[in-house]
Amino acid sequence: NAGNKLRWTILGIEYDWNTKEYPADGRILPSELKDMGEVISLAMGMKKMTPDATIINYYPPKTALSPHVDKSERSKAPLISLSFGQSAVYLSGGLDLDDDVIPIWLRSGDILIMYGEQRLVYHAIPCIVKQKNYEVKDDKLLEEYINSSRINMTIRQVNP
Repeated sequence: NAGNKLRWTILGIEYDWNTKEYPADGRILPSELKDMGEVISLAMGMKKMTPDATIINYYPPKTALSPHVDKSERSKAPLISLSFGQSAVYLSGGLDLDDDVIPIWLRSGDILIMYGEQRLVYHAIPCIVKQKNYEVKDDKLLEEYINSSRINMTIRQVNP
């Protein structure tokens, strides 16, 4: 299944995985994602953000995301993370890799917001856990994928 080889894609301003930087500008983020970021940030009582990028991570079975900090954005706006498909264990650490971690379940439909000090903590996804079966009418390939994998969309504001 070719879907199991897909790991990420970017909508809006392109992140350069080699340099770990964003260019000054780029493609326009789809309005639905921009609107969603604005609505969620305001609903949570935060300053209105103006999203301009979304990284979509695909987690096929037996994949993980190593500890890292999202610090390439020039804005201090929140990161809004949306989870779909199978569940994941999310580890939220501190400002140093040696800090204690807090494990959190992320299930399909969950929204995780990294804001303020939490915006710069180390975090990771050590494993995906199959917890639910979904029925997808007329698309067995999609049904097979979503019943074994996780999709995460992180809405971001790159530029202040």
